[in-house]
Amino acid sequence: MALFRQGVQYEDQHNPAKAADALERAAKLGETALGATSPVLADIYNALGHTDFGLGRYSSAVAGLQRTLAIRQASLPPTDPKLANSINDLAFVDAQIGRYDEAATLYKQAASIQEKLRGADHPETVRVLNNLAVLYLYQGRYADAEPLLKRVTVSWEKSLGPAHPDVLTSLNNLAGLYDRQGRYAEAEPLIKRLLEIREKTRGPDHPDVAQSLNNLALLYSEEGRYADAEPLIKRALQIEEKARGADHPEVVTELSILASDYMKEGRYADAEPLFRRALAIREKAFGPANTNVAQILNNLAVLYMEQDRYADAEPLLTRAIDIKQKALGPDHPELGADLHNLGFIDTAQGRYAEAEPLLTRALAIQERALGPDHPDVAGTLNALAALDDAEGRRDDALAASRRAVAILVKRAEHAGGDRTGTNERERRTDRGYFLRLMHLLASGLAGANQPGNDTIDEAFRAGQYAGGIETAKAVSGMMARYASGTDDLAALVREREDLSNRWNKLDSDLLKAAALTPDKRNPVSEAAARKEQGDIAARLAADNDRLHVGFPRFAELAEARPVHVADVQSVLRPAEAFVAFTLADKESFLFVIRKQDAHFFKLAATGSEVAAIVKSLRAGLANDAPVDVAKAHELYRTLLGPADALIADAKNLVVSPDGALQSLPFAVLVTKSPAAITKFSDYKPSDYQAVDWLVRRQAISVVPAASSLVALRRFAQAKHGTDPFAGFGDPIFDGSGEKRGIDMASLYRGAEASSADLRRLPRLPETADELRAEAKILGAADTSLHLGPDASIATLRRLDLANTRVISFATHGLIAGDLPTLGEPALVLTPPAHPTPDDDGLLRASAVSQLRLDADFVILSACNTAASDGTPGAEGLSGLAKAFFYAGARSLLVSHWPVDSQAPVKLTTGMIGAVAQDPAIGRAEALRRAMLAMIDDTTNGSERAHPFFWAPFILAGEGGASR
Repeated sequence: MALFRQGVQYEDQHNPAKAADALERAAKLGETALGATSPVLADIYNALGHTDFGLGRYSSAVAGLQRTLAIRQASLPPTDPKLANSINDLAFVDAQIGRYDEAATLYKQAASIQEKLRGADHPETVRVLNNLAVLYLYQGRYADAEPLLKRVTVSWEKSLGPAHPDVLTSLNNLAGLYDRQGRYAEAEPLIKRLLEIREKTRGPDHPDVAQSLNNLALLYSEEGRYADAEPLIKRALQIEEKARGADHPEVVTELSILASDYMKEGRYADAEPLFRRALAIREKAFGPANTNVAQILNNLAVLYMEQDRYADAEPLLTRAIDIKQKALGPDHPELGADLHNLGFIDTAQGRYAEAEPLLTRALAIQERALGPDHPDVAGTLNALAALDDAEGRRDDALAASRRAVAILVKRAEHAGGDRTGTNERERRTDRGYFLRLMHLLASGLAGANQPGNDTIDEAFRAGQYAGGIETAKAVSGMMARYASGTDDLAALVREREDLSNRWNKLDSDLLKAAALTPDKRNPVSEAAARKEQGDIAARLAADNDRLHVGFPRFAELAEARPVHVADVQSVLRPAEAFVAFTLADKESFLFVIRKQDAHFFKLAATGSEVAAIVKSLRAGLANDAPVDVAKAHELYRTLLGPADALIADAKNLVVSPDGALQSLPFAVLVTKSPAAITKFSDYKPSDYQAVDWLVRRQAISVVPAASSLVALRRFAQAKHGTDPFAGFGDPIFDGSGEKRGIDMASLYRGAEASSADLRRLPRLPETADELRAEAKILGAADTSLHLGPDASIATLRRLDLANTRVISFATHGLIAGDLPTLGEPALVLTPPAHPTPDDDGLLRASAVSQLRLDADFVILSACNTAASDGTPGAEGLSGLAKAFFYAGARSLLVSHWPVDSQAPVKLTTGMIGAVAQDPAIGRAEALRRAMLAMIDDTTNGSERAHPFFWAPFILAGEGGASR
């Protein structure tokens, strides 16, 4: 017994080698002295089994624990707790070495004993059930794991308290289950709760905190939220390296997540050394044939696949598959991804015969383990669609593609009003699935462009899923408020939207705080933010319940879901044409919808080719330089040429652009080949008067998505505001210049925009004349004008604009990044004498969204107001335009580039005058007439015929006559 106690002591001292030596000698002496069935010998073998397992001597561990169990089964009653513990311990080791069936049987035996002995909710009973649930989780048996994990969590919370380590473990396991199934909205609150508890109970630098940061970062990575994930994973890596050392196996988790994020962002040179470091650490720790090594091999292979380095990727995947098959069996869920990837490589290299069985096997594994609606299943179906298409099996390809898209659509619609924005992020990530379906549908159309064709409708909806909907959601939310029918419901809808925005802001702040080191954290403010977030969540739940009862169609209307061709036709007028574009890397598409028919075209240009032409055209348009009108005609022929006969007679063209087309006013497209001039650089201003600009033929308006047009027209209110006008302009600035928009960086001395800095902007006295003219045309009193010192944020907040029909801002506009700390677009108003965080003279998009408007028309007579919000990959009109739509504007006049300050005066007053003279023409036609007046003006040498002066402004939203 002395050797036994010595072995236990060595184990307690973390010296497993000496412990094993002492326990082996104790076992030999014990058998001789006590007999082979002695209970004391069982205790020795039990301790030896655990020590051998810690040393990685798995066969010896199993033998020792089996010997322990045999002795105790022979000597103890069937309900003895020691017997239950032995069964549980052996099951745990079996599970670790891949003996899953044996482990599951043993866990069930142990749970049965504990339940009879202690009761169903005793912590020891629940502990065994948790082990069984984890085994199911590892096997991919999610349907079996979920009820057990939920039972474990509830039971442990009740008996042990919400912050007990076992409760935290069960929360982590349940979150992991949801994450593996792609149920991100259910996983996220569990991970955040776990992170908060661990930070409080373990301290901010504990490795358990790093694990929660990892899990949250991984979830965000899977959603495509890389900017949110990166600081979290870097903080976790810092914690792990400090606590365990830079080469500890646990560090590999952080390295892999960070490298994967870099890879998804296209930062391949940053990702590869991280993956290689992770591989070296695991190979050293576990040996070259371990499943932990196989996972890194797969990750590195995916990195090479992203770069088309198939020769580098293939041997890594082959090795990973071999390791996993030997260790986990031929049908383990972890094999699905590796088989998919290898099948993808074979397809990409034309080895179709080799690819098909790999992808088919991957699909079978994934469907069995993950269920038919998992994103991984959709991914493999999409790969099979590509394979079938490459081999000419279009029907099979279409069937697989439709199944893949159906999975994604189901997930998107299930997400509904997800306040975290996951729905939109997943839509961007999954764009390729919808593009493949559009490609297959276009390939099989074969001249079947006839009214009511189901193929066109299917492709049209797929194209909407492939496009961005952030601004469209703002339009839909605004119209849902109007559609609610009563002021009380409208107020409830608006409250819900505002609460969601506030929840997101708090969530963003807390995420940023979680990525900071302890010395930079503010626990008091973080606790206050969490409390407020919890209160908001409760209010949102209550609002949702009230909306469900009082306005059951809210979710359908507010989420900008794709609409059918028939929906668009139902709101189109006979003299209108709706065109929508989908631009992609390999091919692009055009939809043309008229009141009585619809057409679908594959365009002879890729997204990158269109982007190159747009960039070239903008170089002349935005800089008052010669414009290559031949290239503008080429772009027209590429984009609208196939549909020219279908749209030529339309008086109004409603456009839903995509990609680079969101940064180009369609008015500058040229419908006919320009007159022969030696080169476009020889054009004089008067030459532009003879060009067949698209705006000469028809009025043009832009909508963020097809659903926006439907919402704007189907749910527009019959009533309109009684106050005709409110104008803000001629802010107090001290500088000089002739443009609304200049090199902002030249004005600032530091990172922050001070009141004195803003005052150095050029004064815009002509904006006062512009607003006075607009007010006069609309019959508004002088009190509707807010000029000079009154053109301020303080004034804007004081006024009630909810009953104003037309609102105009004539000033400077800034885009995100114009100032070092400006992360969103803004309008510049009169800087206050004493700036505060709430009023520094900048009317930011986030502040605009808080306005309460019910405006038929908002004029943003400033530069770059059609720009995006500045985030990477953001869609056009997602900045100020989106904010004003959200606030309650039905149509907007916004600009694409810095404008000559005199030109907007003519354009805006001409447009408003045309509508006032004949309200039936609509604002898009009024804008067209104002533009033509500028083009055809022969005074001053026709200098304003250049599109730099008349083309930057576009009509966004409802361009038809007010109803």
